Amino acid sequence: MKWSSAVSEQAVLEDAIDACAQSIKNAMGGDELDLTVAFVSPHYQDSYEQVADLLADKLGAKQVFGCCGGGVIGNGLEIEQRAGVSITAAVLPDVTIQPFHLQVNHLPDLDAGPDKWETLLGVTADRNPHFVMVADPFSFPVQDLLMGMDFAFPNSVKIGGLASGAQRQGGNALFLNGQVLRTGAIGLALDGNIVVDTVVAQGCRPVGEPMRISKSDRNMLLELDGQ
Repeated sequence: MKWSSAVSEQAVLEDAIDACAQSIKNAMGGDELDLTVAFVSPHYQDSYEQVADLLADKLGAKQVFGCCGGGVIGNGLEIEQRAGVSITAAVLPDVTIQPFHLQVNHLPDLDAGPDKWETLLGVTADRNPHFVMVADPFSFPVQDLLMGMDFAFPNSVKIGGLASGAQRQGGNALFLNGQVLRTGAIGLALDGNIVVDTVVAQGCRPVGEPMRISKSDRNMLLELDGQ
């Protein structure tokens, strides 16, 4: 298993993807890529429709996945408020990757059995798949999806996020293989020789002395150090 990531701030989308691709190819030593994950800032919104073709041409991965984002991160760098492309690529031997695209009307009822969710996502819970997903927040109820997946796949890791950068429905873009999608959610089910650990990046730095949370209500902090 091998991973590599690169970022570029080139103003032209093709130039940015080409720069990332060259860096990744050098790091991978010519190995065939199983997965490419790309995040593109809204500065390139007029070129979103080119993303899938450019990634296929420059990197030729078997699976392409990603979305637009108000800020992009890769290779230890964070790019916000300006043009940026982040690409992460992987060689994943003995890992099966099942892509899916969902619209809100595809979701089973929340009281549906696990088999309905397995059919929807194209994988079964007994294989202990792990999921990577991104969704358009204007058109898709992510909470309903996660509730159903937690029920049907209780031992699976689910990670991902929301496409961003647009002010209204239809402005965001989701990239899945040769498609550029404007609504719904996309995902990858990974199973086989892979372990997925979850890490939450807060995007902030500590200020002042550490304090202990002494009282809370779910995700709301009510008291620090007894005050």
